[in-house]
Order: sequence, then C-alpha cells, then structure tokens
Amino acid sequence: MKFYRFVIKLISPLVKLFLRVKIVDLRSTKELPEKTIICANHLSNWDPVLTVVATGLPINFMAKESLFRVPILKNIIRAFGAFPVSKSGQDTSAIKKAIEIIKSGGCFSLFPQGTRLHIEPQAEQAKKGVGFICAKAESGVLPVGIYTKNYKIKLFRKITVTIGDVIKFEDIDFGPDGKDYLNASQHIFGKICDLVKLEKK
Repeated sequence: MKFYRFVIKLISPLVKLFLRVKIVDLRSTKELPEKTIICANHLSNWDPVLTVVATGLPINFMAKESLFRVPILKNIIRAFGAFPVSKSGQDTSAIKKAIEIIKSGGCFSLFPQGTRLHIEPQAEQAKKGVGFICAKAESGVLPVGIYTKNYKIKLFRKITVTIGDVIKFEDIDFGPDGKDYLNASQHIFGKICDLVKLEKK
C-alpha cells in the first residue's frame, strides 16, 4: 500500500503535465462508504490512471488477461491492484473477486460502458455489470466524469476529470423487484454523464 501511494505521488505530476489534467472535485465530503465502486466513462487505456490520479485512492481494477502474459508488465499491473478478466467479459471468477474486494473495504474501479467509446456518453450505453456488482456487494458508487475534445485522449490535449458526490447504495434504482441490474447501471451512468456535461461547458 505504501509503495502504491508513493508511485501515485511520483506519477501524478507527470500525468497532469503531459495530459494537461484538470481535476474538479465537487464532493461535499471526501468520506467514502465502507464499500465503494469507482465508476467513470471509458475513453482510453489511460482511464484507470486518470481515476487513480484524480482520487488519490489505491484502486483495484480488472485488466485484459492478455496483459498478464507480458513478463514485466504483468508484475507492474498486479502491483497496482489489477487482476485478469477474460476477453468475453463474462468471467464469473473475476466478478466474484471484485465483489470480495469491495466487501472487504477495498476500492474497485469499473467502467459501466464495458468498452472504450469516443462519443458523448449516454445513460443507455451502460451494461448491467455495474448494477449487478453493486447489488451483490451492497456498495455505493463514486462517479467520475472524464472529458476531452472529441473524446479522444492525446498528449497535451486538455483533459478534465470531475468527481461527484457518492451515490449511496440505498439511492440506486434497482427497479421494483430489486433485480433490475441494467436499470441500476443506467441510473449510475446517468450521474456520470451529468458530470461530463458539466465539463463540456
């Protein structure tokens, strides 16, 4: 953990410099619920780094299993809390691990869209995965909006990362039966989309 925080402090100035990152923190309090998922819209492979730099939190996240076959890289990303998920995205063992991390009080990062999109985020783009994990872990969500011109991240092109108030578990809409995970995901992602719209102004 100390190593993780040391590296965050080391790389944050470089990331802010070369990606021209502006962080806007709109939270009324920085206290997080005991169980929290950090969710953002997904533009590029830089997004996990941007989320870590913006929040300063030691975040666990899923990464493509192919990355864990690269000798040096696999050790680095494991040190940063990454664990493998199959390309299909339907990896039940990875989902179980994510829920275990959240239940144990660890921060976990997930992108509701499930894939990188270079278009304006809309609530209906969200997949049901975030809603499912929230329901099973009974966790709140810290929403993060990432915006840059044309939604394509490039060196020295300004990026704004906006952090919103935590969406409490009891405020997430799981539908009348409490099992509408897609509706929950879209409810959460709608909050993220609102943050992105603020960034565009």
